[in-house]
Amino acid sequence: MGHAISVRVDSVSNGKLAGAVAGIAGGLFGVGGGIVLIPILTGALRLTQHQAHGTSLAVILIAAPAGAIEHHRHGNVVLRLVPWLALGAAAGGPLASYLAQRLPQAVLARGFAVCLLASAVQLWLKSGTGQKAQPDPEVNPD
Repeated sequence: MGHAISVRVDSVSNGKLAGAVAGIAGGLFGVGGGIVLIPILTGALRLTQHQAHGTSLAVILIAAPAGAIEHHRHGNVVLRLVPWLALGAAAGGPLASYLAQRLPQAVLARGFAVCLLASAVQLWLKSGTGQKAQPDPEVNPD
């Protein structure tokens, strides 16, 4: 089972701040908040990499639906893709979580860092093209 960690009052305050920052990042940038939350959890709150990943995933249970509802209100959720993406995530999530538990902390942390860097480079290159994204008619028929 999991390991108990002591939580001090300043950790709770830092946790509230970290949660707010992650929620803002999630809603603004369309991320689950983990890209912001995991570094805060492992740094300021001194959780292990494994604890940070598990805690971040638990937070997403609340934060992601709240952000998705607001994006849906503005017509920015492609509902026909949601079931298929959710099915893949529901299958891949437990498998990846199972594998993550078997990785040494350093490997998990570096793997997370590589994912962040790869995402950052891809977004940087895509945003610098100056071209407006065109919706895929197969995904977003008018």
